[in-house]
Amino acid sequence: MCIFGVAKRGMILWGIFFTLIGTIILLSNYQVSGFSFELSRDWPIILIAYGLWKIILGINKRRRLFWGIFIALLGIIILLSNYQVPWFSFKISRDWPIILISWGVLKIIDAMSGRVWCKSGDTVCHKSEVNSKKNYRKIIEDLNDGTITVEEAIEKMKEN
Repeated sequence: MCIFGVAKRGMILWGIFFTLIGTIILLSNYQVSGFSFELSRDWPIILIAYGLWKIILGINKRRRLFWGIFIALLGIIILLSNYQVPWFSFKISRDWPIILISWGVLKIIDAMSGRVWCKSGDTVCHKSEVNSKKNYRKIIEDLNDGTITVEEAIEKMKEN
């Protein structure tokens, strides 16, 4: 149910996003006063929306929240640069390595925040997931040895 809820929420957010962007572009195309949208200038809005989507879906997931904030801020920086806001002096052509450095630092922080390689070597999992797998193995071994009952094994698995 949780996965379906997240997927449904994501579809709704993207639906709202495309409806708003389509409306803005249509009003701009019909030259309704006050509406101006140029894809070459305003494309960072897509980054901002994607970042906000990650933030909303990542309220309980630190990694999603973290990357959502990064992507949304990146979109805001590029959008401000495109609009040449006077107090904002970021120029993509000159300052793009700052984005690369920020991404690298965030990857390092992400790696140091408890992510480790699983024994299979094919996937990356969180330390708590590795510990849960070890705990499940121990519970199954205890169950096979007869040191705990099935009911106790079920309760211990629910705790993990």
